[in-house]
Amino acid sequence: MPDLFTFFYGASLLLQILAAVVALDLYVHSSQYRWGWLLLALGLVALTFRRALMLWTLDGHQSVTGVEALIFSMIASAHFLGIVLIRNVVISLELANRELKRISQTDSLTGAFSRAEAFNRARLEISRSQRHHLPLSIVIVDIDHFKRVNDDYGHDVGDLVLQGLVKTCQVQLRKIDTLGRVGGEEFMLVLPETDEDQAHEVCDRLRTAVESKEFFLPSDEVIHITISLGIATYHPQQVRVDDESALVHVLCQHADAAMYQAKKAGRNQVAIWH
Repeated sequence: MPDLFTFFYGASLLLQILAAVVALDLYVHSSQYRWGWLLLALGLVALTFRRALMLWTLDGHQSVTGVEALIFSMIASAHFLGIVLIRNVVISLELANRELKRISQTDSLTGAFSRAEAFNRARLEISRSQRHHLPLSIVIVDIDHFKRVNDDYGHDVGDLVLQGLVKTCQVQLRKIDTLGRVGGEEFMLVLPETDEDQAHEVCDRLRTAVESKEFFLPSDEVIHITISLGIATYHPQQVRVDDESALVHVLCQHADAAMYQAKKAGRNQVAIWH
């Protein structure tokens, strides 16, 4: 085979190998159709070995013509450029989907979970609670006199208070706990493997942490806030349910009623639904 044919043929093999590497990269970084990318990579590797075998078994006779070498180079170039373009599109879509998922699951202002995601996680935790026969507590948290903060200092300060509250609570909570914003100044906690007494300890710790936190305003003024918390606990040994969504709403209603009991008792308190 003339040297020029060998060059084109070898270059086409290299391009196919690079295309297989890009396909493998898609397999690693893509969450959708990843097995399709793996099959594509394996197919390109197999094709490369098959064509390389043709080159290695040459015995001095020209078994690959110049036209064939040129065609192989064009095919390999198309494979490589095509898979690179596909990779760019797929990675961009993957990143966009992850961002959309993050936005749908997260409250944009505070960083807490969104209402929909908080309720979804509560449903999942109730299912797990029933499987493992473990208690679960749901807590409704409301900022006391939050309207005064907005009226006296403006909504920008109110936003800072909401953000500071979430950060303060997240420090006190476990990784398995869920903190979601379900209203303007109202939040929901999902506490797996937690009975009434344990939930009361957690809530009292949160209440104390928030009460002692100083919120520094842009004007260098410092304000304090308090929160009222209501607890409702589910014991799967006592009640079995088939509709987790309905139970979440019932528990939230009970926790909300307990929270209003805490407010009627003077605010900055924790109450348990009985």
